[in-house]
Amino acid sequence: TASGLQRKDFQTEVNGQHTDLFTLSNKQGMEVCITNYGARVVSILVPDRNGKREDVVCGFSTITEYMEQRQNFGSTVGRYIGRILNARFTLDGVEYKLVPNNGKSGHISHGGNPGFADRIWKVEQADTHRVRLSYLSPDGENGFPGNLKVTLVYSLGEDDNALDLTYEATTDAPTVLNLSHHSFFNISGNFTKSVEDQQLWVDADRFTPYDDKKCVTGEYLPVAGTPLDFRMPHAIGECIDADHPQLKVVN
Repeated sequence: TASGLQRKDFQTEVNGQHTDLFTLSNKQGMEVCITNYGARVVSILVPDRNGKREDVVCGFSTITEYMEQRQNFGSTVGRYIGRILNARFTLDGVEYKLVPNNGKSGHISHGGNPGFADRIWKVEQADTHRVRLSYLSPDGENGFPGNLKVTLVYSLGEDDNALDLTYEATTDAPTVLNLSHHSFFNISGNFTKSVEDQQLWVDADRFTPYDDKKCVTGEYLPVAGTPLDFRMPHAIGECIDADHPQLKVVN
């Protein structure tokens, strides 16, 4: 690959299932590498305004590193991103008890362990512009009800340098679902450099606060007057050391 990744370093067998590396590219010089281990983005090589190509997403160079160092770099998170408090929920009058994985808190985080990020996804289609992956989450996995089939398509635009993610899911029983992508970006292309100087714009008037255990309270608070106000673009690091309770919770 143009990014220097070697396909052979991503080809192995896990519990009878094969992992691999797939490369999307276009005529604009953009390249995206995907692995079916956790349906992850491994690299996004994109040209800057001067045509220089650099990788802007954090990841590892081998499948072994992904499997040995448990984290969510580039992964698909499911069944439910974030925390479900006390690892239980009620749906249609039925209470479902999930398998907690969030330390001593008793909560379940990011769908439990193992989650979708730890699974080998089935490769349904792969070419230079599109990768279609699927995973069948069985009824009762980490306590969630229903057999759930999730399909994720990564597609790379030919002219606009846009990486598009399309999720679809079907289930044979009522369930909860909150899928998300979990890449860590550093748009400088220099992973020895902090993101603090990079400009960020977030078109949001409100945020959902954490309590001291990083669980959302259900409130919607205004970003105005807080370090979380990115309605006008400014450097990420500008207010990152501000004396604000939300910044203290997440360090």
